Amino acid sequence: MKLIAFSILSVLLFECTGSQNKVPDQSADKKDNILACPDIDTALLEYVKDFDPRAIDLDESLNPRLKQLMDTIDTTCLRRQKQYKYFIISIVAKLYRYQVTCCKIGYNLIDMKEGAAKIIINEYQNLVGYPGKREFLNSGTVIAYIKQDSLLREDKMLKEIIKQVGWD
Repeated sequence: MKLIAFSILSVLLFECTGSQNKVPDQSADKKDNILACPDIDTALLEYVKDFDPRAIDLDESLNPRLKQLMDTIDTTCLRRQKQYKYFIISIVAKLYRYQVTCCKIGYNLIDMKEGAAKIIINEYQNLVGYPGKREFLNSGTVIAYIKQDSLLREDKMLKEIIKQVGWD
């Protein structure tokens, strides 16, 4: 009897430990993903503050540090940042302000999808609801997006941009 009980106990113990090895530890994966995605919110705010477009084309307007960030950052990690939306919208808004100031019109962002600017424009498209292939996406759409978002609408810098481009 002891031998049968011991055999059953051994089989159950083997099955329990064996099944644990077959199921991946998802909590470890989550920890790895969190560790692999550093908090760069402060850096994003600095990039927004320092961004000063000097050309109609977004990639030409990005400084080398911002280009390097865009070339190396994982977009999933970027989307996890608290300042993600503010970062993307502010970059496009500042670019639009430059375009209107210099040339009186907004330009097609789709034509600017190259280099480091590609990530910013792709993320902008996702935020404003223009995913996928489109032939034309005017940079001026950023103003309507800011106006419909209550948090962005109250931001001091974005309010000033709206005022400067005459859309208030």
